[in-house]
Amino acid sequence: SEFVSGDVDTGLIGRILADLTVQELPPSEVKALALLTTAGLGVSINETSGFALWGPLRHQINLVYRDQEFCGSVALDRPGAGTVKVDGEEFSFLLDNGNWRLASGHHEMRVFQLGKDLSIFAAVTWHFEIPDPLNVSVSVSVDDNQITAPMPGLIKEVYVAAGALVSTGDPVLVLEAMKMEHVLTAPRTGIIAETLVKTGDQVAATACLMTYQEETE
Repeated sequence: SEFVSGDVDTGLIGRILADLTVQELPPSEVKALALLTTAGLGVSINETSGFALWGPLRHQINLVYRDQEFCGSVALDRPGAGTVKVDGEEFSFLLDNGNWRLASGHHEMRVFQLGKDLSIFAAVTWHFEIPDPLNVSVSVSVDDNQITAPMPGLIKEVYVAAGALVSTGDPVLVLEAMKMEHVLTAPRTGIIAETLVKTGDQVAATACLMTYQEETE
């Protein structure tokens, strides 16, 4: 930078103001903890918490950070142990005295939730908003990087996996709702970055099912 190189004058702040005020996005592990907290899986833990017949039950969760919506999937693998998939990565958490912490033992983070607002305190403080799934008018930016469930239902079949190239209108999965099967199609051409559901998953309305890779210029 100019400061490090010694090229300093009275106009320095003005020249680099945009760099000084840029808002970084939360690291993936911070987003993962926010998603896990929102799922509320640590509220009541007992010997049957998280039990599902064929494997851990996954929940699709949406959150908002600075008017940008993102999603991930959360599962309770066993009492006091959960995993979160977000940004193409998977993070393991353990419940410690009522608080979730990364199983790796790194990145000390504290969580504070008040209603629909959730804050995570680490080296930096991150503030998230929990959208109301019943309020379709929640103010978030239009995001064409997600494929979401139009209604609650059961995933009957998944046609594409991460890395697949899809074109507008291509079938991506089948959702069973109200005793009918609905074929969901790709809203645009692009590469699927992550598939957050599998056959047999129950999903809520607006749940994020798949994400696209970010388009670059």
